[in-house]
Amino acid sequence: MNGFRTIRREGNFELTVQKSRFIGQCFRAETEQDAASCIDAVRRRFYDAKHHCYAYCTGDGVMITRCSDDGEPSGTAGVPILNVLRQKNLTNTVCVVTRYFGGILLGTGGLARAYSETAAGALDDSGISEIRVCAECRCSLNYPQWAKLERMFRAECIDYIPQYTDAVTCSFRIDRTKYDQFRDRMRELTDGTLDIRLLSEGYYPADVTD
Repeated sequence: MNGFRTIRREGNFELTVQKSRFIGQCFRAETEQDAASCIDAVRRRFYDAKHHCYAYCTGDGVMITRCSDDGEPSGTAGVPILNVLRQKNLTNTVCVVTRYFGGILLGTGGLARAYSETAAGALDDSGISEIRVCAECRCSLNYPQWAKLERMFRAECIDYIPQYTDAVTCSFRIDRTKYDQFRDRMRELTDGTLDIRLLSEGYYPADVTD
C-alpha cells in the first residue's frame, strides 16, 4: 500500500436542527479496539444523551468499516456518517455524532441530513493528512556535486538535511514511489559515482489536503 488518508487531529462540530442538538467528534483510530475506546469515551462524556451514532474505517490494507444508528431509524445516522468518511477516502478514523432530542421529529430525511452535515463539519475541523510510504536515505557528495544537485533535493524530497564537513552528507526523505527514479537520475548525473543508501521505509505525513 503506497499510503492512505486520515484526519490530522481530533475535530468537533455542533449543529442545532429544530431544537435537536447534534455534536460531532472525530478521532484517529488505527484498530477496531481504538474506535471502540473512542466511542465509549464519548458515551461517558455525554452520558445523558440517548443517541451516540457512529461510523469508522480502520486498516492500512484490508479496510474494516462499521456503523451504528444507535436507536435512530434504520439508515438515518450510521450510514450517512460512514458515507462522509468514504467520500473523503479516509481510514483510521472514527466519527461519533451525539444527539440530544429537541422534541420535534425531523423525519428520516431530516435526520440523515443532520447526521451527514454534522459528520462533515467535524471532519472539516479535523483536517486531512495524506500519509505515504516514504524512504529514509543518506548519501555523500563532494561540493561540486552538491552545487549541481541541491535543486533536485529541494524539488523532489519531502525534506532533506545536509551536513557540511570535508564533503556534504545529506539525509533525506522521499516518497517511496519516486525513490528508484530519483536514485537512478542522481547516479546518472554523477557518472555513477554517487552512493545513495536506503536506510528504512515507513509511513510519514507527506502533504495535507482539504
